[in-house]
Amino acid sequence: MPGVEQHKPRIVQAISDATGLSARLTQVSARWDGLRPVLTLQGIEFYDAEGRSVLRFNRVEGVLSWWSVPALKPQFVALEIAQPNLVVRRDPQGRVFIAGVLLSDQQSGQSGFGEWLLHQPSVSVRGAELEWIDELRRKPSLKLSDTDLTLENHGSERKLSLRARPPAQLAAEVQLVAELRGTDPRKL
Repeated sequence: MPGVEQHKPRIVQAISDATGLSARLTQVSARWDGLRPVLTLQGIEFYDAEGRSVLRFNRVEGVLSWWSVPALKPQFVALEIAQPNLVVRRDPQGRVFIAGVLLSDQQSGQSGFGEWLLHQPSVSVRGAELEWIDELRRKPSLKLSDTDLTLENHGSERKLSLRARPPAQLAAEVQLVAELRGTDPRKL
């Protein structure tokens, strides 16, 4: 799909509006996979309100669903995220932030990224680096490497699998498999 690069500023603004974070994007490209458009974003970085880098993606590729048109928001048949760097932080008040976004804000009552993600049929994350910063307990940060996550959504049923490697002095590889039910991420 020629000319998608010229829409990069609008794509960055839409991403920033959707996440509530300042975003930067290095490159955007698109192609067709049969009758489905495939959008590839490279070099995406997000910053919190204090200007800290809280999330980086080397590459995100999504096969767009034609249901995006009537829904007026992006919906994907498959979404693959390659080698993200993600910061999860608990502040001194005990609130948890994922990529600079408050995990659960009971007062806002708005559906957000979590609900949108639960409506994507297939999400895979490969080769992630995760960092847990605990300002409440004032402990050293914990870094997990070579993390893979797969989320399959079918109606109100979700299948989640996670594999991560903590520092060798702490533990061996960790694996988690879960089946969840529900559509509200706060109630899963």
